[in-house]
Amino acid sequence: MTGTEERRRNNIGVACVVGSAVAFGAMVILARLAFASGADSVTLLALRFAIASLLMLSMLRLRGIPLPRGSTLGALIALGALGYGGQAITYFTALSLAPAGVAALLLYLHPALVALLAAVFLRERLTRAKIAALTLALLGTSLTIVPAISSGAIAAAPQVALGMAFAVASAAFYAVYIVGAAALATRSDAATMSAVVITSAAIVFIAAMLARGPHWPHTPAGWAAIAAIALLCTVVAITLYFAGLERVGPETELIYRAENYELRFDVKDRPLTHESLRALVIEVASLREMEEKLTQAEMVYSRQRGMAPGTESIVLLDPAGNWVELVELRVVP
Repeated sequence: MTGTEERRRNNIGVACVVGSAVAFGAMVILARLAFASGADSVTLLALRFAIASLLMLSMLRLRGIPLPRGSTLGALIALGALGYGGQAITYFTALSLAPAGVAALLLYLHPALVALLAAVFLRERLTRAKIAALTLALLGTSLTIVPAISSGAIAAAPQVALGMAFAVASAAFYAVYIVGAAALATRSDAATMSAVVITSAAIVFIAAMLARGPHWPHTPAGWAAIAAIALLCTVVAITLYFAGLERVGPETELIYRAENYELRFDVKDRPLTHESLRALVIEVASLREMEEKLTQAEMVYSRQRGMAPGTESIVLLDPAGNWVELVELRVVP
C-alpha cells in the first residue's frame, strides 16, 4: 500500500468514526422522546437491539456473508452482551435520572480511559499530543459538569448524583468495548462484527424485558423514536464505527525494548490474521508436474517428507497469505 493510499484509507476511517459519533449523539434526544411516551430503559433497549439485529442479519443473508466462527465469534458475543450491553443499560439509566447534557458529557470521559487502556493492552504510545488533547477535553468537561454537581443542585435533585454515577460507569464500559473492538478489528469485517454485537445485546435485553415485564411506548412518536434509535443510533452508528476501526485501528508499530533504548519499526501493511495456521491440504494428480509449474512461475515452495513412509508433499504460501500443502492423489486398489 502506497503512502497516498494509506492516507486516503485513514481519512475514510476518520470520517466513518466521526459519522458514527454524530449518529450515536442523536440518541440523547430520541431516548427522551421514548421515555416520555412510557417506555422504560430495558424495553427501549430490547426493541432497539431486536430491530437492529433483524436488519443486520437479513442484510448478511442477502449478501451471502457468513458469521465468524471459533474464538472470534466468542469474543464478539462477549463484546456485545457485556461490553456494549453494559454501556447501553448504564447510559440509558443515566439519561432517565440526570439531565441529558450532563449524561452525554460524562459519557465522553471514555476517550481518556481508552487512551490508558490502549497504552496498557494494545501497546499504543501516549504521545505529548495525545496527552495535551485529552487534558484539554477533560478540563472542558470539568468546567461544564462542576455547576451540575454543586451542593445546591444535588440537594434539589438527589437522583442526579445517581444518574451521573451511571454515566461514568457507561464511559468505563464503553472504553472497554472500544479497546476490545480495536483488538478484533482485523479478524472480521464491519458488517459481521456489527451483526454479532447487536444480536448478542438483543438477546440479553429481550431476556431482561421478559423477566421484568415490558413497558411499551404509548404514542406514535415514542415508537418512531425507538425505530430511529435502532436504525440511526445502532445499525448506522455501530457499522460506521467498525468500518472506521478497520481503516484506522490501533497504531501499527512494532517496538523492540532493551534496557537503555527502544527500536521502533513502522509497519506499512498490517499482518494477516487467521483462525488456524494449519495448511490447507489439496490433492493433485502429480507432485512432479506441480513442482515444474511452481518453478516456472518462480513461486517459493518447500518439498517435505510425510509421516508415512514414501509420502511427500509440497508446502507453499499463496498470494493471500494462506499456507497450502499439495499432496499426490493415491488411488487405492
